[in-house]
Amino acid sequence: MDGNSIKPNQENAATTHEMLAALKNDVTALHEKVESIQTAQANKKWEIVKLVLPIVLTAVLGLMVWYFQGQIQKNADEHNREIQAKVDENNRLLSTRLALTEEFYKRKLAEYEKVGIVIAKLREALDRYDELEVDPEIGAQASDNTNAVRVIKESDFLFFSSKFRDKLDELWIIGVHVIGKRELDSAEKNNLADLIKGLRDEMNTDLHTSDLSWPQSGK
Repeated sequence: MDGNSIKPNQENAATTHEMLAALKNDVTALHEKVESIQTAQANKKWEIVKLVLPIVLTAVLGLMVWYFQGQIQKNADEHNREIQAKVDENNRLLSTRLALTEEFYKRKLAEYEKVGIVIAKLREALDRYDELEVDPEIGAQASDNTNAVRVIKESDFLFFSSKFRDKLDELWIIGVHVIGKRELDSAEKNNLADLIKGLRDEMNTDLHTSDLSWPQSGK
């Protein structure tokens, strides 16, 4: 092989080397360009993410706030309904109790009014018992109302206090004693006046008339 044949080979090798080098540079440039494009795309995506992310987070946070507010309001409404139901039930029970108390007090007052009339008639008859010969009706009035006092004190345990019934028993004893003696002496008259006053005071106490500023005593 002579020198003339070697030279073309060297030139071909050099050309090939140059082509490879150029190709390598092109590949490198292409790779850099691709990386640049990818970096630009990544930056663009990140910018989009940075733009969209606050909106998404705000929307999610708003939904969470709305949900928890709804739950809180729901619980509060249920609690309020429970409280209102209890208040309504208490009001109903209170109204029922007040109605029963009012009815009981009315009947109690009516019973005291009836016994008050009996006591007044009996006192009148006993005070005038010395007029029996002149007015025989006094004896019947005294006897009837003395018996009425006995019936009341032995039968009415619901409306009258035990202390009031005890005083009715004392009044009955005085009535029986006066009817038996057919007279009312000064000592018994004083005892009768004190007993009537005690009955009136006990009546007022039992009916709580002091709350109404009603008179508490008097003969």
